[in-house]
Amino acid sequence: MMSGAKKKPTWNDLKRTIGGLDRDALLGLVHDLYAANKENKAFLYARFGLGDNPIRRPSPAGSVPM
Repeated sequence: MMSGAKKKPTWNDLKRTIGGLDRDALLGLVHDLYAANKENKAFLYARFGLGDNPIRRPSPAGSVPM
């Protein structure tokens, strides 16, 4: 007999939900993450090249870095 436990959400579940958000809802989500803690702020600054420590995205396979 099943214990009634729910399936743990996956990245695909989250991606599907986020994909249905409009621009304002997506900006609200990013704002909530930004306000949640300093690590999120640091990540967002780095991810968008707004700080001293940008995140370097890996180059596609087979490409030569510049």
